[in-house]
Amino acid sequence: MQAELQDRLVRADAFSPDERAAVYRAIETRRDVRDQFLPTPLPDDLIGRLLAAAHSAPSVGFMQPWNFVVVRDADRRALGV
Repeated sequence: MQAELQDRLVRADAFSPDERAAVYRAIETRRDVRDQFLPTPLPDDLIGRLLAAAHSAPSVGFMQPWNFVVVRDADRRALGV
């Protein structure tokens, strides 16, 4: 598992200044947007990319204890289940 993690790590200087600036811009301008959700479902490929990125998010000790649930049913979403 440690070798797999090492294979995914990339040195910071491998990214261009524009790429690094884009990451900082995204971090600095992030906002809570729960009140701006749209009713239109997201395409499956986009959900897959988002989940893959979320699973790569840092965690304590690189344990990646993330679990995500995609809820497509509007009634369940309304219940918060």
